[in-house]
Amino acid sequence: MSPLRRRKRRAVSSENESQVRRTEDNVSVSGTGTTQESDNAEKNGNVEVLLHFTEVISNFMENSNRRANSSTTGADAIPIFDPSNLELTSQKWCNKVDECRSIFQWTEETTIYFAIKKLKGLAEIWYRSLPVFLKTWDQWKKELQSAFPFHEDYCNMLERMIQRVKQPEENYVHYYYKKLSMLNELEIFGKRAVSCIIGGITDVLVRTSAKAGQYESPEMLLCYLSSLTETQILNTEFQRKSQETVMCYNCNKPGHKFRYCKMRN
Repeated sequence: MSPLRRRKRRAVSSENESQVRRTEDNVSVSGTGTTQESDNAEKNGNVEVLLHFTEVISNFMENSNRRANSSTTGADAIPIFDPSNLELTSQKWCNKVDECRSIFQWTEETTIYFAIKKLKGLAEIWYRSLPVFLKTWDQWKKELQSAFPFHEDYCNMLERMIQRVKQPEENYVHYYYKKLSMLNELEIFGKRAVSCIIGGITDVLVRTSAKAGQYESPEMLLCYLSSLTETQILNTEFQRKSQETVMCYNCNKPGHKFRYCKMRN
């Protein structure tokens, strides 16, 4: 073989080897890219799984907190039961507990726990003296109402309601609700309830203004009573005292002038 032909063959062989190397490099690079894409896809999948897991845990905690709040939030809604407080009988108190149980969806165990925590005075002493505490809520209600029955008759309740008047140290809204509670026990509603509430107002000017309003319901009367500011109340007190200081020089008695004196000739 001639030297020229040998050189050509070597050149072709070198070129073929270079192409093979370039092909292998391309395959290697392509394989590396595929591996990186695979790794990225796997990482993205792990992130999605982690986010989903976090969302599930958050929803679980939120639902747990909601259930916990629904079972404890209404505990303060139950009033204290003290048999010495005649305005709240054992039957009415049990009814209020049942209402709270329905609103806040308490279990029977939760209802009993919250109810027992509100027993005071003789009711608490009665509870601590019981030999057995394992009872249903219906059994607790029955025994409580049996231990503290309410026997006051209608006449005594009516007399107590009439004698209830606004005290000097209490505001009109507080007096209104106290009187209204007694009227509800007696099942007195509407205009008759309005008349009874106004009848317990000791201030003549306020009572006269309330009568002039001709209110149809206690709620309408409440709008007027709650509008009485401290300034207005002080003004009525000042007017009343001013009338008391007026002296009649005919009979020497306070409260009227000479021209209105009944002893005038």
